[in-house]
Amino acid sequence: MKVSNEKRMQHSKDIQLQKEKLQKEIENIALNYTDSPEKLAELAEFRSRFHNYSVRNTMLIYAQNPAASFIGSYARFKELGKEIAVENGEFDDKGNIPYFGVKAGQTGMKIFVPAEITFICVDKVNNEWIRMSEATAQQKNAAKAGTLETKTGLTFRLGTVFDISQTAIPSKYYPQIYSMGYSSEQHAEIFEGLKAYIENELDCPVKIEIDNSITLRGFCYTSEIKGIGLNNRLEDTQRLSTLCHELGHFLMHRTKEAENKLSAQREVEADIYNIMLNSHFGIETNDIRKAHLAGSYRQYTEAISEMGSKANGDKNAFENLETIFSNAGRAFNESIQEIDSYVNLYVSEMKAETAEEYSIEA
Repeated sequence: MKVSNEKRMQHSKDIQLQKEKLQKEIENIALNYTDSPEKLAELAEFRSRFHNYSVRNTMLIYAQNPAASFIGSYARFKELGKEIAVENGEFDDKGNIPYFGVKAGQTGMKIFVPAEITFICVDKVNNEWIRMSEATAQQKNAAKAGTLETKTGLTFRLGTVFDISQTAIPSKYYPQIYSMGYSSEQHAEIFEGLKAYIENELDCPVKIEIDNSITLRGFCYTSEIKGIGLNNRLEDTQRLSTLCHELGHFLMHRTKEAENKLSAQREVEADIYNIMLNSHFGIETNDIRKAHLAGSYRQYTEAISEMGSKANGDKNAFENLETIFSNAGRAFNESIQEIDSYVNLYVSEMKAETAEEYSIEA
């Protein structure tokens, strides 16, 4: 059946309206989105459960696990696990509290732990002091009786701490800001199709392998060693969102030119690609992606302002965002047809629209 020119023109107008609507939605997120006070309060309460470490220990922890976020000792997590289980009514059929502490076989991170030690003066004339632990039974008894002078001092010993990712605490009890998503058959199917596209067409392996963090959701290698890694705690919805984001990085940031972009600009471009792909599949952008986009865009505009670059410094926020839209839109247009062909093989009941309808001009 032939399509009239009038219908073609109307169809073209509809497509343009969809493009404009999506772009305005993304602009609004980038410029105006802020986390709700409730979320920030929940995060503050969550953080309060964990110990604050010194600068030296923070550096040690970072060296051993850069993605670590919420740290505690074995004993602290055992205690915290019980608290969380009781608070949320997590009991088995017999009324027992499940174990939410550090999982078996986990390797902890070494830190310096302050410890108080007692010294005994064994020779007052020569001012000779020894540790209580090195003293004889007679000297210890004399110290306890007060016939030998004692004093205390501070030393540091090596201790072991773990990240919350190494515990059995269910991810649903992490704060809302660190939500791992939820189960969705449709999102799982789209994920499998997208993964097949990335591995077969881009020769980029996708591995669900991040196990040492709850905050690091994914990464992308674009150099000689290509690959995308995802956090193994992510549920279907968040796993798909993260894969879309990392795919955006892979498509847009493999060139030498891309290496010169500000890190925050690369993050914004990947987020926009993510949102465009989600919109194409009829998926609403979640709050985690919105917060990431808004935060990255603020970092980008602040960095541009600090640089005072003639090329970008005089541009307003909208003009900077237009440049980023162009990059993300081009990547979307160039990839969406092949993505659809793969996703349609995996999705059982999704009406995939044509690439033309959702394509955003670069």
